[in-house]
Amino acid sequence: MENQYENKVDIYSIEKKMENPVDMMKAYGEMMAKMQAQMAAMTAKDEARDKEIKELKKKGEVSEKKLKALEKDNRKLKKEGEFNKKSLGVLRNDNRKLKRNIAAMRVGEEGIEVIGGTATPTLHKTINYEKTGESDEGTIEKFTLGISRPDFGGQLDVSRKIVGDLLKSVLDRPVKFVETLVLKMVKGLLSKNTDVDLPMESETITVMNASEVEDAVRLSAERIIAKIESYQDRGSNWRVILVEKHEVDVVHFNPLVGSSFIELPAPLKSNMNGLINIENVDDDECFRWCHVRHLRPGQRATKITRSDRKFAKTLNYNGIKFPVRINDIPKIEKANELRITVIMLRGERMFFPRYTSKFDYKDHMELLLMDDGEGNNHYVLVRDISMLLNSLSKTQHKRFFCLGCLNGFNSQERLDKHSGTCREVNGTQKSMMPKRGSKVVFKNHRRQLPVQFVIYADFESLLIPVDGKGECLRKTHDHEMCSYGFKRVCYYDGKYDGEYKSYRGVGAISRSLSELLGEVEKCNGIIQSEFNKEVVMSVKDYDKLEKATECHICGGKFGESDKKVLDHCHVTSKFRGAAHNSCNLNHKLTGKIPVVFHNLRGYDGNFIMQGVKELVDGRAKRRLSRSSPYRSKVQAAVYKEVQGPSCYVGKGPEFQKVVFDLHGQSPLVKHFLQNKRLAKDSGTSILVQRTEIDKLPPINAPTYRDVIKESLKSSHELEKQIQSLLDQMSNERTIFGRQQKKEREEFRKKETQVLSRHKEVKKISDLILLRLAKGKSGENDRMIATSIANALKLDEEA
Repeated sequence: MENQYENKVDIYSIEKKMENPVDMMKAYGEMMAKMQAQMAAMTAKDEARDKEIKELKKKGEVSEKKLKALEKDNRKLKKEGEFNKKSLGVLRNDNRKLKRNIAAMRVGEEGIEVIGGTATPTLHKTINYEKTGESDEGTIEKFTLGISRPDFGGQLDVSRKIVGDLLKSVLDRPVKFVETLVLKMVKGLLSKNTDVDLPMESETITVMNASEVEDAVRLSAERIIAKIESYQDRGSNWRVILVEKHEVDVVHFNPLVGSSFIELPAPLKSNMNGLINIENVDDDECFRWCHVRHLRPGQRATKITRSDRKFAKTLNYNGIKFPVRINDIPKIEKANELRITVIMLRGERMFFPRYTSKFDYKDHMELLLMDDGEGNNHYVLVRDISMLLNSLSKTQHKRFFCLGCLNGFNSQERLDKHSGTCREVNGTQKSMMPKRGSKVVFKNHRRQLPVQFVIYADFESLLIPVDGKGECLRKTHDHEMCSYGFKRVCYYDGKYDGEYKSYRGVGAISRSLSELLGEVEKCNGIIQSEFNKEVVMSVKDYDKLEKATECHICGGKFGESDKKVLDHCHVTSKFRGAAHNSCNLNHKLTGKIPVVFHNLRGYDGNFIMQGVKELVDGRAKRRLSRSSPYRSKVQAAVYKEVQGPSCYVGKGPEFQKVVFDLHGQSPLVKHFLQNKRLAKDSGTSILVQRTEIDKLPPINAPTYRDVIKESLKSSHELEKQIQSLLDQMSNERTIFGRQQKKEREEFRKKETQVLSRHKEVKKISDLILLRLAKGKSGENDRMIATSIANALKLDEEA
């Protein structure tokens, strides 16, 4: 069997040389020749052994024991031969695959073969491309590169110049590209059917102009290599055999630019927003006009004047194409020594930074880049960034905003402090390191004091099978607590240790909590009666206190203003040393008795929370978050039941005799609120003293929260009803006013018609006078009489 292990070592040595397929094929050939020679030698040896056994059997010169040993050795040789045959078969199969792959590889000159279309001789003899589809941003083109190296590192190295030339040839406008290598990979050498074709892609990379091509091509190769290495480092044992395909996908897109005039949305049109929207309806140079208005503020801020056009010629915009792209802004900043910030609008009133300057020029200009939703963009000058962003907040005070992240601050000092740590301004988050020579000081000295008592406890449970058929997540068992045990331990004196207590049976949860709370009460009783003692001082202790220059708690020296006091142990009454007054006050125990459980967070804590409601009719003092596990001590402290007397309240609902709960249940609250309206009418106080509460509500009585919620609901309903009545009255009043106005207009028309006929006026006036004399006239008759009298008077004067 030595040959078998030799072969395995040789195979693993070949696995380490798998990067170059040609070298690996040679190694395969050497391995197969070696294995064939071994197999021939083993076959000859096997045949000789068989022949020897037959001859010995014929002669009868061999014992049965020796014959069995020879046959056993012969079987081992045959097994070894079969193993070598299988290994040789696998190697031959892998060798055939390598030959096919190497024959298919086009190892030669560097070149690019593009699918379909027209030719571009500058890249390759036959460069063609095919438009494979339309995207929202532009046209997609797919290029396939010839394979010049079998290993991915060599292929990427020799193709950098080719990919760069390819991108420059299609860079009539900005592009985004993705480079892909399709690799043939195998897992081990002796396995069957484990070779796969795996694509490795670079992330999408944007190229705006020819100066960015070199860095973009280098970044693409680095990302592909990082992906391959990351895949191999996962422990999957995959190996790269060769590069099967090399592709580059290119998509053209229209970058974000500011062009012709766009109206501001209604919320931003106010002058209080600090925006100047220049009306450049005849060109796409809104960026330059914003620059002009920034340097030459005028009364006609939104109009472009002759002097503005003359001043624009003094600005340096050489080599800048209009409309201005975001990527061209750094060139403008350098040429004009100007710091520029561009923000954009998301929704109606939400702003975010689009471009933040990396320069440190004194002159600064802020711009708002607007989008009309149809692909048109427009730059708007921001006269005051604080006015614009402050309009979003409810505060009436001026705020100072960071141009990197648009966060607001109440003072310039806070803004300056933030600017030193802002990620958007500095590129990285600033780390505040401690000052040189500073020291870490321990302050929680009271945590060094040992507690008087500790209770050690543990719960045990049984797994009860349950029937969970018919459910998606089948429940098989319930965990039911069946027993517990605990012991009280005193740190200072063993005579105060408690006996070990345990229980096994039904109701273990509630019983364990009851006994634990009882044990805590015993601990508190011992502390109050035995441990709270006065200090006992000796002459040496007084002398030590008098000569002390440092606090024994914090180690600090006593100053002239510091009050030096003695510190003693409240359990043993012994003097501990001199201390600062503040240190002495904090150097004491909290009075809590820790209960240490075995695996509380992972298991026993669930039983404790289940038993809280069974133990008392109260609510947990602190609600535990469902998302976080329980801490390493019991956090749910519950209130005890408070017993109260049972008596009669007078008129109102009848209640049973129950326990008065101070924490959640509401005694007679609903009854009080029902009588609240009567109390308002009578002028009496609605407050009822504790002595006047004669009878208490049942456990299921509504809580304060329920009653308040119900009261608020009815209050909202009443408000809605009142509002509807007011609206109805207002509508009726409006209708009545319209009718009255209409009647008055009709009356005036009739009056004018009557007065125009002089003869009828006299008859009507006589009739009205007759009605007035009889006292049967109305208000309208008096008005008509007055009008007629005035008309007759005017007629006589005429």
